[in-house]
Amino acid sequence: MSIWWGLLRKELLEISRDKRALLAALGLAFVAPLVIYGGISFAIKQAAAKPTVWIDIINLDAAPALVEMLADERIHDRSTSREPGAPAFARLQVEIPADFEAAISRGEQTQIMLSGELNEDAVRPTLNRVRQVIRRFASSTAGIRLMMRGIDPALIRPVDIQEQNTAPASNNAGPMTMMIGIYVMMAAFVSAISTAIDTSAGERERNVLEVLLIQPVRSIDIVTAKLAGVFLVSMFGVLLTLTFSAFAMSQVELEKVGMTFTLAPLNFLAILAAMIPLALLAGALNLLVAFFSKTFKEAQSQVTMVIMVPALAPMVLMFVPEPPPFLRQLPITGQFLYLEQVFKAEAVDASGPLLASLGTLLITAAVVWFTSHHLASERSINTL
Repeated sequence: MSIWWGLLRKELLEISRDKRALLAALGLAFVAPLVIYGGISFAIKQAAAKPTVWIDIINLDAAPALVEMLADERIHDRSTSREPGAPAFARLQVEIPADFEAAISRGEQTQIMLSGELNEDAVRPTLNRVRQVIRRFASSTAGIRLMMRGIDPALIRPVDIQEQNTAPASNNAGPMTMMIGIYVMMAAFVSAISTAIDTSAGERERNVLEVLLIQPVRSIDIVTAKLAGVFLVSMFGVLLTLTFSAFAMSQVELEKVGMTFTLAPLNFLAILAAMIPLALLAGALNLLVAFFSKTFKEAQSQVTMVIMVPALAPMVLMFVPEPPPFLRQLPITGQFLYLEQVFKAEAVDASGPLLASLGTLLITAAVVWFTSHHLASERSINTL
């Protein structure tokens, strides 16, 4: 056991010496909060604000009331608007029939044509705003017609829909806060990359690994000591990413869109506990790939594939409204779905994350055994 502790001290000493590699390993912890704060703040600003937009209105004199309603919503005709900053051309065209007012006066149905590249992302927000104004104008006109005939407009609206949100008030920004969950899971893998490569492929190039293997030390001790060092760096990255990202999310003005965010201390600790098996798996996989690489550069290119594991699973699950129950018991998907429940303040069935953690630890043990077996083999020694 004293030999193993000596190996661990050696790994920690080498990790502490390489400040540049350590800073690179923890880079995601500093980038993620900036992305979260900047991205969500921009999205909220776009959702809450109504920027001035310009459209081309054909026959605008035929519907002055409608044009006025559009102007009240900061939607202006490009050719006649006095607002500054009008563009050279408009992406959306609204064509009003010349007999629009006459048809409205006669109580007849009329048509308004919206034309443009309606599938473009830049056009869709303006299109939705114009549609809302036209529908509001149509609803107001229909109500006036009914009242002129002595009919209560409520007769054509027999049902009034009322909505009551029963989600926990502690955190109703679940979809947005899942960005933290994705970055925390990626931190477990990304933070382990540079350290894992340096302690495996890097030591191979520096001939340090050869010296270790000819010593009376078991290969399993070498691998587990290296895994412990990589694991500590990985968990430190997870801790920083979770802390900084949660702080960045708390600074976002979610109140503008009727949302709140809180992360209780117990939930904070529960997330860290759930990441422990994943950090061990990340370190084991990174070490396995790096030990099978012949050079440092080859290890860098191949280890990047490991990052795709925690990145793809959450991306796929975000498009699944009701994930199958068995996914909560599998490694990686189980951890992600557990984080989703924590951030949404939902009730958690402990069996799911426990089984997912157990499966993750079993896979980690298998990877560690395979890696140590590879190091102890004659083929591995001959390649040094």
